[in-house]
Amino acid sequence: MRWLRNVWGEIEHGYDQTFHERVVYRPKVRQPLRVKSAGLFAAHTPRIEAEGTRQEISVSPAFEVLATFPDGRPALVSATRGHGRLYYAATSFPRQSLRVLLDRLLDATGVSRPVRIRREDGELPWNVESRSVDSNGSRLVYMVNFNTEPVDLQVEVDGKVQSRVFDLRRQEMHVGGTVRLQDGETVILRLE
Repeated sequence: MRWLRNVWGEIEHGYDQTFHERVVYRPKVRQPLRVKSAGLFAAHTPRIEAEGTRQEISVSPAFEVLATFPDGRPALVSATRGHGRLYYAATSFPRQSLRVLLDRLLDATGVSRPVRIRREDGELPWNVESRSVDSNGSRLVYMVNFNTEPVDLQVEVDGKVQSRVFDLRRQEMHVGGTVRLQDGETVILRLE
């Protein structure tokens, strides 16, 4: 990786007689990143944290620095490569920050996600898994609540809240746009 360099730049002689740059791993506690209003985050600057392994990198001016560690070193960078865009993270992320980052990446790359699950306040729920599939002219949505308390959710299709969904496990219609999932509960819905 010529365009990304380890800050130390030290070369080690490997057991297999090859040479490579030395990488140092240090445990790091969770820390907030300084997110810049650029690239993925131009419209809205989210709160993102780093956790665990951290690399210290230096990047060429061709890279756009999207987030830095508190000490100012790059944590998340981006550059145009060929017909696409390359993103490189010099850290690991806790699950909530990774969810925010992946959501932005999916939006930026134009991945179609017509079915979205949201809380009643419009925010993405935490610790809820959801998948959808079109089958025999119907759209089925699976949701499971991994939280230890109930959550109230809305199913959106192309940005519109579905006011009627049929719960296939309970064999009952949910009217009004909100579905309550108990802690640990799984539901399978057919959208009307």
